[in-house]
Amino acid sequence: MVTVIPTNEYMRTSLVHKLPTPFQKQLKQLSFYGMDQRVSSLEEIIEKMEEQKWWEKIRYFESKYKGEWSGVDCPIYIYPISAKYLKSNKSHVAGGATFKEAVFLFLPAEQINGKKLEALFVHEYHHYQRLNKLPKTIENFTLLDSCVMEGLAEHAVREYCGDNFVQYKTKLSKEEALEMWNKYILPNIDEKKNSKIHDEILFGKGNYGKYLGYELGYWLVDRYQEKNAFSTKIALSLDSKHFL
Repeated sequence: MVTVIPTNEYMRTSLVHKLPTPFQKQLKQLSFYGMDQRVSSLEEIIEKMEEQKWWEKIRYFESKYKGEWSGVDCPIYIYPISAKYLKSNKSHVAGGATFKEAVFLFLPAEQINGKKLEALFVHEYHHYQRLNKLPKTIENFTLLDSCVMEGLAEHAVREYCGDNFVQYKTKLSKEEALEMWNKYILPNIDEKKNSKIHDEILFGKGNYGKYLGYELGYWLVDRYQEKNAFSTKIALSLDSKHFL
């Protein structure tokens, strides 16, 4: 099965119109995570992306981590990243979005640090494998599920890429993180993914600290790891409540 889709071959005529049919309704979400939605010819950008060998490098990572985690086949789509996204997310050099059906990676035309690329891949590929090992649809994910998924993905980044490439580790002390968890997460722990407060807390919108749910998810998994034997491969299929 072809897992890294040759998007470079068909993107030259139209980006949006060549999206896989199931995802054409997800353009808003894909844009939020960095997808460039231009529909004009992208010949120059695609050529530069090919010069960076993004498709070959992602194929290598897919083969490596599929073996490492006994992963299931994962369709991976590579598209250019939006300049607007990079401008509003200055700490990011690339982006990604994961569904139960596929992983999308949004990459620049310029060279980036190889470990940063691998860290992005590990984070998103970990999401895909966990989504496909849990007996739950993503629509039924709770705030706890989302926090744990982000925390586990970033712990995988730390294990395989190094601490310097963890993007969402909290700067809070253990005591502060526990206080924030009790104040914001616990009262909303069963809120579903389609609820407003789920995303407000997870992404840190409004009065919440940016990426609050990500950081507290990392803290939660960290706390679990300090007290228990931990395996990234085994943890992929553990229920979120296991980490409480």
